This record gives sequence, structure tokens and C-alpha cells, in this order.
Amino acid sequence: MDIVKPNAELFLLPDKTRAVNYAEHQAEYLTLPSLVTPDGRVVSQWLPDAHDLALLNNGVPVTLVLHTFNQPLQPIILAVGGLDLR
Repeated sequence: MDIVKPNAELFLLPDKTRAVNYAEHQAEYLTLPSLVTPDGRVVSQWLPDAHDLALLNNGVPVTLVLHTFNQPLQPIILAVGGLDLR
């Protein structure tokens, strides 16, 4: 999946929603362009690459893993198919 800048025109957003780039200056992470609403909802958008599309077209499910470590807004893995979670 490729991270893309969220297209605010695709959403109905409350006033004072702002654009935020998470991890912009953290080399160990990819920058996550997001829209953040006043009540703390974070919107990001992703595009599947050709391999992901082929899997999706063959009925493989999308998998989302949230690494919260019992804390708010931690790294997120969005993948097609299963993952080794050992």
C-alpha cells in the first residue's frame, strides 16, 4: 500500500479540521499525512499497489493491525492478507 495525502474534498469534515504530518522528522518511520478533526479523529488514505490489487481481486481480505501498546495513536499496519504476529 502507498500512503497518499488525504483528499479532504472526499469527506464531510467539521470546522477546524487540520492537516497534520505524523512522524515527519522521524527517519525510522514513513511520514503519515493526515487530517485531524477537533475531537481527535485521524484520517489517512492509502492506495493499493498492483500486487495488493491482484490479491484483493482474488478475494484476499484486508488486515489491519494496531500497535497501541495500551497508548493512543501508535504505529498501524494495513495489509492485504495475513501477517505473522508472533
